[in-house]
Amino acid sequence: MRLVYFALFILAFVVITIVVLDPKATPAVLAVLAAVASFVMALRSARGPATQTPRQEPKRRPGRGKRPPPRWIVVDGSNVLFWNPEGPSLLTVAQVLRALEAQGFQPVVWFDANIGYKIGNGWIGPQELSKDLGLPQKQVLVAASGQPADPLVLAEARKRRASVVTNDRFRDWVPTHPEVLRPGFLIRGSYGPDGPMLKDLALVPKDDAA
Repeated sequence: MRLVYFALFILAFVVITIVVLDPKATPAVLAVLAAVASFVMALRSARGPATQTPRQEPKRRPGRGKRPPPRWIVVDGSNVLFWNPEGPSLLTVAQVLRALEAQGFQPVVWFDANIGYKIGNGWIGPQELSKDLGLPQKQVLVAASGQPADPLVLAEARKRRASVVTNDRFRDWVPTHPEVLRPGFLIRGSYGPDGPMLKDLALVPKDDAA
């Protein structure tokens, strides 16, 4: 069909040239053009409507699905620090963190301001603690000097709708945090020959609702 269109283009050029050179030949030229146009129309009708190649839609990658929200859990670091009868140790806290992570939890740790003096000879901040504990710095928190960590631990748990790993009963905070009385909110633990053991972890709600 492209060849036909090319031939028509040449014919049109020739017709224009003839008309310019000999205006008297215009009627005859128009008759020829009409005959050619009829021929082209008949040819197109015989070929049928032009078929179009179906457009291929780009392949879509399978949806990855939404990631489940993290299962936060708050660790009372200054309490867990003393679970090992041999004395306060960050290793004990780190072992508890690994046990929680193995169960699919994402821990946040709070320490009292004096944590550095419990395990060393000076103040220690979140940056150094995070390295020793193997956690991102944003998940390791230290209370300000003179500020008890207990209300901060409970506020963190309420904000994240999480349970708290501690052997503290927080009895003084029941009026403002009655959730401490609910089974599964406070996760107790101990330390044995094989390391720390978490007693009530199975009671933590699946949605971490605190």
